[in-house]
Amino acid sequence: LITYDDTYLGQLEEFSITAIDQHASQLGKEAIKAVAARYASPGAPGQEIALTPSLLQRATTCKKPR
Repeated sequence: LITYDDTYLGQLEEFSITAIDQHASQLGKEAIKAVAARYASPGAPGQEIALTPSLLQRATTCKKPR
């Protein structure tokens, strides 16, 4: 079982759900920078920002069989 957003529920010991960490704080920072850039240059072309996610392995991730 894996979740795509590392919510606080998945972090609880009784659930301990493996999650894909989308680095929400970094995503928020990039969004604010993009809004500021758009405000400064309303006619500028759009931009694409890609952040590399990471896997947070918890109890719902099985170990690889031997």
